[in-house]
Amino acid sequence: MNNLHFENEILQETFNDYYSRVRVQEENLKAMDQKIQEIAKSEPFKERVGILRCFRGVDYLTAMFLLCEVCDFKRFKTAGSFMSFLGLVPGEYSSGSKRKQTGITKTGSPRHFDGSCLA
Repeated sequence: MNNLHFENEILQETFNDYYSRVRVQEENLKAMDQKIQEIAKSEPFKERVGILRCFRGVDYLTAMFLLCEVCDFKRFKTAGSFMSFLGLVPGEYSSGSKRKQTGITKTGSPRHFDGSCLA
């Protein structure tokens, strides 16, 4: 993208401005991710983050997201109740004797679903 050039000077200046803003935000995001990782490696999060990182696809950011959002995993009696909390349960369409199961509903809080994409 850095080598993209426009014949129109105003378009080029606009693109350069937007591109530099995106780069600054990427650097800010990288710095925040690093800070979150440092916090995750310290008490009181260290042990619980380590446990969550044992799951495939869960790294520091996702683990911290889950710990901050859920707080106490003991409030979920089953894995199914936790998945329902996240909105990651199969949907179903029923009419009379017909029954069709669909993909995940994503009906939980949008923050929960967005967090599942953090890894």
